[in-house]
Amino acid sequence: SPEVVQIEAIRASVEVPPRSVLTQVVADIPKVSGEFASVMLESNVGDLMVEHRVDGYTGESQSNCQSDASQNWYFASGTTRDQAREIISIFNPFADSAVVDMSFVADGRVRRPDAFSGLVIPPKTLLPVDITGAVTLSQVVSAEVHARSGRVVAERILIFGDELLPRGLSLETGSPSLAPIWVFPGGVDSSVPSSIQIFNPSEIEEVSIDIEIYSDFKDSSFIEPISVKVSPGNTETIVLAGEEALGI
Repeated sequence: SPEVVQIEAIRASVEVPPRSVLTQVVADIPKVSGEFASVMLESNVGDLMVEHRVDGYTGESQSNCQSDASQNWYFASGTTRDQAREIISIFNPFADSAVVDMSFVADGRVRRPDAFSGLVIPPKTLLPVDITGAVTLSQVVSAEVHARSGRVVAERILIFGDELLPRGLSLETGSPSLAPIWVFPGGVDSSVPSSIQIFNPSEIEEVSIDIEIYSDFKDSSFIEPISVKVSPGNTETIVLAGEEALGI
C-alpha cells in the first residue's frame, strides 16, 4: 500500500530580476535532503511562470507547474510496459487532511485496487504512488485521482530502463479538468512514432471524437477529419506517425 512521506517545511528566498530566468536546483537549498521533495513557490510582487525539471540516470524531462490544487487529476498517457516504471506523486499543501481514490484504465479494463482507495494524505505531506506493481505490464495506462475531501496536486513521472540500460524519462503534471476541445500546436515527425491518447473516464457515456489535422506542406490537400468513438472507461490510441500510423 502507498505510504505518505512526512516532509519538513524548509523556507528559502530567491530573487528573480525583471525579464529574467532563474534556475534553482532544489537539492542545493540548505537543509533539503531525502528521496522526495515537494515545492510551493509564492511571489511577493508579481506573477511568474514556473516549470519543473528532473535529471535522472535514465534521462531528463521538463513540465509546467500547477498554479492551483484540485479535487480531480487526470493522466491520459502512461505505461507500465516492460522496462518502464510509473510513479504518480500527490501533494497536499493545505492544513487539513485529504482523502484520495485512484483508478486506472489499462487493456480495456477499469481497475480500482483496494490499496488505492481511501488514501489519507495528512496536511503538508506527499504521497508517492508507484503503480507499476498494481497495473502490471500494460502498454497504455490512464489514471484518475479523485479527492473525496480536500484538494491536492498530482504529477506523474515515467522511468524507462535502468542504470545499466537508460532509455528515457518523462515528467508531466496531471490535468485538473476535462474539456471538449484539445489543441496540440506541435507537428508530427513522420520518421518517429507519434500518437494521441484519448481517455474517457466516464462510466456511462460513450464519446465521439473528431480529429482534425492541419498539414504544413505547402501543396498538401485537405485532410478529412478522422472520427473515433471512445467507450466508457476506456482509452483509445490514435497513431499519427510510424509503422502503425493512420493513412492520412
